[in-house]
Amino acid sequence: MKGHDPRPQRLRSAGSIRYVKPNPTKTALLIIDVQQGLCEGEGLAFESDAVIVRKTTPDAFQGTDLDALLNAHGVTRLIVCGMRSEFCVDTTTRRALALGYPVTLVADAHTSAGNAVLTSRQVIDHHNATLTNVSSFGPRVLAMASADVQRGA
Repeated sequence: MKGHDPRPQRLRSAGSIRYVKPNPTKTALLIIDVQQGLCEGEGLAFESDAVIVRKTTPDAFQGTDLDALLNAHGVTRLIVCGMRSEFCVDTTTRRALALGYPVTLVADAHTSAGNAVLTSRQVIDHHNATLTNVSSFGPRVLAMASADVQRGA
């Protein structure tokens, strides 16, 4: 924040002084598994300062510097969307929770090819419902439509 003083604020309260730590929330958008092998047409347009993290497993944190990058930029929350709901989106979201990041899952911006048992719509709906019910890590997942994410709801 411009003009934000990161030092604790001193407040006078009933004859005593207490410190209130500022609680700035910095959010990062993770677009998972955008690659030519999985997408048709032009590639994704992104800002010149976007950071691309190459991964080799369904977990975007495993064997990458993603967590270190997020920490270096002071990120405290994640917005997640992308390809393969049942693999990379699911695994990365759960790992983010384990690392202490609350996650907004963009409910209409992750996808699946489906499988022999479930249609792609069923896979997406299942993950929107399942991930929002994971509570054992502490931080939670909030599923939100892309229009609401854009509005900052």
